[in-house]
Amino acid sequence: MTEIPANLESERTLHLIAKGREVFLKLGYRATTMRDIAQAAGMSRPAVYLVFANKDAVFRASFIRSMRRRLMQLREDIDPAWPLERQLHQALEIIIAQNYDKISVNPAARDVLSYDHELPGVAEAFAEAVEFLAQLIRAPLSSSGLTDDASHLARTLLTAVNGFKLACKDGDDLRRLMDSQIRLLVVALDRPLKS
Repeated sequence: MTEIPANLESERTLHLIAKGREVFLKLGYRATTMRDIAQAAGMSRPAVYLVFANKDAVFRASFIRSMRRRLMQLREDIDPAWPLERQLHQALEIIIAQNYDKISVNPAARDVLSYDHELPGVAEAFAEAVEFLAQLIRAPLSSSGLTDDASHLARTLLTAVNGFKLACKDGDDLRRLMDSQIRLLVVALDRPLKS
């Protein structure tokens, strides 16, 4: 897990991260400037530059912090006694679907919606989400007889659902596609293919 430097926990830094996130969700990554972030935070650009070297650093901190907060919420919300399908549904609802709902109202933010791994922090946050899903899949996988790796299956699931965001008509369509993908994985774990 990549650590965010300790100085990112100061009140001013957390304020900048939150305001930066609002701007990125409204304008998108590419269109956002440090001036936009400074204005949203009620600070001067030089004051923002004292905390973050550039917009990439703000985006990275914002994206990673957001993912970590969602994963922390999921650790509290998901009951290990739930069936795997319900656990995966809850996880992907928080990791993907709710974020889609926030971003899809602003067409300019589609570059953020894509989870493009070239954007700062996206690959790191994606890897943390994959590991979280792998933890959910690991036990059912070990009793399934399948020889796949839990991290590989989790990455496949998250990549598929992430791709659905770009192809779906709306949030309801995204959730239908997501549910189908989850059911396919659960069925595969319950009834592995015979060789």
